[in-house]
Amino acid sequence: MTSWPDMNVPETAQFEKLLNRYADLRDRDANAGPPIVHCRAGVGRTGTFIAADVLRRHLKTEENAAIDIPGILLQLRRCRPSMIENLVCYQVIIHTRVLLY
Repeated sequence: MTSWPDMNVPETAQFEKLLNRYADLRDRDANAGPPIVHCRAGVGRTGTFIAADVLRRHLKTEENAAIDIPGILLQLRRCRPSMIENLVCYQVIIHTRVLLY
């Protein structure tokens, strides 16, 4: 997705389309290796995408469970420091994953 501006938000419909396409590709072949997801610095857009996908899978498997979004993001930041680098990225995650479900 090349239209996502750095340090800014993507268009919601395009981001949803990207996440859906990614999920379809991932689910199509369970034996495929892990995908490569990366932006210029590897933390802002990449982190937002990864976090949105993690939350999406969590929402699908834990239908009635409380979702600890800050806890999930903290764990992701332990794996990749600076992931979700600003409030805008955090808002994208909240908007696209929670408010739309």
